[in-house]
Amino acid sequence: MVLGAALLGFLLISLDALIVTVALPDIGRSLGGGMFGLQWVVNGYALVFAP
Repeated sequence: MVLGAALLGFLLISLDALIVTVALPDIGRSLGGGMFGLQWVVNGYALVFAP
C-alpha cells in the first residue's frame, strides 16, 4: 500500500514536470522572456516539490 502511494506520487510529479516542459514555448511567448526567463519558470516550479 505504501509503495503504491509512493509510486502514484512520483507519477503525478513526473506528469506535472512533463506538462510544464511541453508548455515552455507558450509560456516563453506569452511572457516575452528568453531562455533565462524560462529557467526561472522551471526552477520556481521545481522549488515547490523540493523537500
